[in-house]
Amino acid sequence: MIRDPDIPADASLLYELQLLEVRERPSLQSLSASDCIRIGSQKRERGNYYFQREEYQDAFQSYSTALQVLSAPASVSLQIVVSGMSEQGCVVVKDTVALLAMASWCFQDSQPPHPEHEELRGGRVKCLNNLAAVHIKLERYDDALETSSSVLELDPDNVKALFRKGKLLSDKGEFQEAMETLKKALKLEPSTKVNNQHVFQ
Repeated sequence: MIRDPDIPADASLLYELQLLEVRERPSLQSLSASDCIRIGSQKRERGNYYFQREEYQDAFQSYSTALQVLSAPASVSLQIVVSGMSEQGCVVVKDTVALLAMASWCFQDSQPPHPEHEELRGGRVKCLNNLAAVHIKLERYDDALETSSSVLELDPDNVKALFRKGKLLSDKGEFQEAMETLKKALKLEPSTKVNNQHVFQ
């Protein structure tokens, strides 16, 4: 019978590693929708891990990467739809949030989406909601408001985003819009105690 070597508990160990292979990262556009869902979910979970540890900058990076991966199929489809709209044959999109807004506009009248596309959209909604929470923790309130609005472009009845947007608008002194937003959240989910308390303060 072979036994493990006797190594003291506090011993320093030296390992020698041999790199056998280096693979290039595949381009996002080459990934299938199911791969984007899998990788995006992994990155989002990593962001949740960092968020729970209050490592908000790392959480921001993970959620941003997840959003980019989950947006890759929409990016490819969007390039096809908008080709010919400019002299260069494409539209330059400033960032991922703007891309999502354009994608939702382009496809709003199209046929019912494929289940994988719904899963991708749901993943983007989760990432954007998480990014808004990170922005708040980092005291970037305008970014949090913009990100919450992006959630609502993808999912107009997202109660979490409605409440967050209403609270942020209220904090900015935009009380009329805040009240309308919070009333919509309350109408969608009247049992939410936090909404009730905030609306009637």
